[in-house]
Amino acid sequence: MPAFRCKALIFFLTTHCILCLNHSRLEAQSPAPSLVGYWHNWNDAAAPYLSLPSVDSRYNVVQVAFALPQAGTDYHMTFVPDQVSTATFASQVAALQSQGKKVLISIGGATAPISLDNDFERNTFVTTMQNLLNTYGFDGIDIDLEGSSVTVSGGSIVNPTDTKIINLIQATRQIMSAFHTARGKKMWLTMAPETAFVQGGMAAYGSIWGAYLPVIHALRDSLDILHVQLYNSGSMYGIDGNIYSQGTADFILSMTEAVIQGFNTAGGFFQGLPPEKVAVGLPACPSAAGGGYISPQVVKSALDYLRGLGPKPGTYQLAQFGGYPTLRGMMTWSINWDAVSTCSETYEFANSFTTCFDDSTYYAMRFTASATSSQADIDRVVIPIDNPNRPVDVGNDFTLEFWMKAQPGDNTASACSPGQWYTGNILVDRDVFGDGDHGDYGVALCDRRLVVGVQRGNLTHSGVSGSVVVDDGVWHHVAITRQATNGGVSLYIDGVLDATSATGASTGDISYRDGRPTTYPDDPTLVLGAEKQDLAGSLHFKGRMDEFRISSGLRYASSFTKPWKPFNTDNATKGLYHFDEGSGTTLTDFSNASGGPSTGTIQYGSGTAGPYWTYDTPFQNYFEVTNTLDSGTGSLRNAVATAPAGSLIVFAPHLNNQSIVLSSSIVLPQNVIIRDLNVQPVTITISGNGPVISVPSGRKAVLWNTKILSGSGVSGRAITNLGTLVLRNATITDTLPGTGSSVLNQGVVFVQENSVID
Repeated sequence: MPAFRCKALIFFLTTHCILCLNHSRLEAQSPAPSLVGYWHNWNDAAAPYLSLPSVDSRYNVVQVAFALPQAGTDYHMTFVPDQVSTATFASQVAALQSQGKKVLISIGGATAPISLDNDFERNTFVTTMQNLLNTYGFDGIDIDLEGSSVTVSGGSIVNPTDTKIINLIQATRQIMSAFHTARGKKMWLTMAPETAFVQGGMAAYGSIWGAYLPVIHALRDSLDILHVQLYNSGSMYGIDGNIYSQGTADFILSMTEAVIQGFNTAGGFFQGLPPEKVAVGLPACPSAAGGGYISPQVVKSALDYLRGLGPKPGTYQLAQFGGYPTLRGMMTWSINWDAVSTCSETYEFANSFTTCFDDSTYYAMRFTASATSSQADIDRVVIPIDNPNRPVDVGNDFTLEFWMKAQPGDNTASACSPGQWYTGNILVDRDVFGDGDHGDYGVALCDRRLVVGVQRGNLTHSGVSGSVVVDDGVWHHVAITRQATNGGVSLYIDGVLDATSATGASTGDISYRDGRPTTYPDDPTLVLGAEKQDLAGSLHFKGRMDEFRISSGLRYASSFTKPWKPFNTDNATKGLYHFDEGSGTTLTDFSNASGGPSTGTIQYGSGTAGPYWTYDTPFQNYFEVTNTLDSGTGSLRNAVATAPAGSLIVFAPHLNNQSIVLSSSIVLPQNVIIRDLNVQPVTITISGNGPVISVPSGRKAVLWNTKILSGSGVSGRAITNLGTLVLRNATITDTLPGTGSSVLNQGVVFVQENSVID
């Protein structure tokens, strides 16, 4: 772990010391996450020419590939744009820069050796690179030397002896100095070595193995981003001594942490880089590299764990508990490959970056099954479908899909048939009172399984009863298709067909008839989370729901890969609800369907009645504290006791700025990360001496954006630490200064970001 720095104060916390710092604040400014991509400067049939201004807006660092040595040399650098003139290309660079992007020229690549073997070659390299920077207005240089361009035959990481490495270091410094003199600002410097040249130094130090390490070390203060190519690689050692293979979450984790933590080589110890200087380099799609492609789902699981936002996805255990939230970003080869749909989904990598690094707060909705016939029309979402007719009122071929999560025992309905779906714990109710004169449908939990019922008029119900238990405390993607011509219904759980009925009596249009008269005001609505009429004895859904989408047509005809990100809209989408508002009574329809929007209304209860917003979504694996009680279900004490080791515990949105008063200390039974996502964090305190939180010997804990107030007794304190404690943007306050200490530390403490310890 790199030493941390305080404004006007540098301190180191050792074992068996008492930490009692008054108003000390750690200052840290981390760069924003970056999406780095290479742009091919040639016409590749598979990944064709792409003009610079059309680059996906999320690419904020663009590496132009490549500046190459003039024929007959390995030091005189040239660059000729493909298909456009020098002036046009320079204007394209300027256009991207006007959007706030950095555009760099990358040197080398796999087929262009560069070797600066003497002063003349070094000086020629410097002069020609300066000319390219000035001609095209590039913001800097990306060093992407491969093969024989960088090799070591002796010396060490700190004191290299190979002439071409020494000259490369000196040349880069000269270019940066001239750039600063000419433009009055720092030149951007990035590097894209292959794994053998960096992490390969753990296996051997010689030839290409570890050859980049002296260059990285010498230029570390000037380096903006190191993005090692985690592809086209053989297996590599991690710092734990195990060997990891490309194309896995473990490879991302082990290779990335190696360059942050540092490692031993025969050329000496390589001192790691701050995570703000490190990005993860991966191919955009399977055809973009010979090996190392990783699906977006696996990339996200690795990045979440690496950034302290999710559980361990494989076998590799991070050396730093809580990960590296300031990791710089992701790099890909290449923008061209990412832009084409013939290799994978268009801009799959850019979408993956957004999913991994967009730290905006996302929400789902938690229903509490609190409505009754006497307390009606609460704890639900109501979407009008008529007067006027809304596009969400589908009735012929359609697909209904959403994510759900329910705890065992919370939904108690007995088994039921499709014709009795309304006796279950109801998730989706598009029923009408009595016989519908087009029709109706609904989705409910009966005996822990999903049941779908569809009826037209007074005909026999079509539908299916599932066999998969879905109230198991994990998120499930649910998709239901209904075919009008034969009345067939299919139910998919997590992309796998659970139940299907090819035919049914209720065929044709089952939408709500436009302008249909009724004396029941709830009839022309689609309701989520409750039985819309609140009939006596009706059962409502208790659990979470997210990403609700209704589409015309049949999206699925067989099993499929379940979604790994929030839904997008398309021409078939008739209603799309992300549940990301986090407050208010409006549920926004993002479908952009003609005739819309089909806006929903959230109908809250009072007291303990729902619904509530929740940070627990299908795309973040959080354990959520849902109340301020000292113990019991939903309490902080219960979450700490029941969450698996390494879990991330958060506080529900409605707990913003509230207080939890403990009757006794919480002694952490396992390694845990406790993070408050609220604008005003929950205050955690104790009605006595304390400590509020105790970290036993051998345990690890991260307190992230948390606010802890010490006990009120003479020896009251906020935290006792005998293990490893990370304070990350935490506020720790002693209520009785001078009588004890806010933190009694007999272990190891790391203070990160803007932590305040009074």
